[in-house]
Amino acid sequence: MSILGVLLFAVAWLGLDYVLSVQSGWRALAAQFPASSRPAGPRVRWQVVRFVPIPEAGVTNMIPSPTGLCIYAGLLYRSFRPPILIPWPLIAVAREVLGKCGSFGGSAMRSGLQTQPRFG
Repeated sequence: MSILGVLLFAVAWLGLDYVLSVQSGWRALAAQFPASSRPAGPRVRWQVVRFVPIPEAGVTNMIPSPTGLCIYAGLLYRSFRPPILIPWPLIAVAREVLGKCGSFGGSAMRSGLQTQPRFG
């Protein structure tokens, strides 16, 4: 593969990653709940199914910490997806709504978050 081909692939990868990070709401959520760094704790991998409306299987990881739930992207997807730290009280609001309506989505997360991530 020529250097031009590698360069075009890298530009296309970064462009697609940027578009998906915006469409999924990741960037908006990260602006609202920035994590300065990933907290210490057990990493939970392969559990996030989608970040509405973008499939995230195998891309997104979580770390439960005393201050909240840290969500971060895998190594190849971190260019435009900074870590997010959602405080536990807002997660509890989502869980309460989940019990009433059966899924994250629609208005389920609007009470505490502007963007509706889907944890699965």
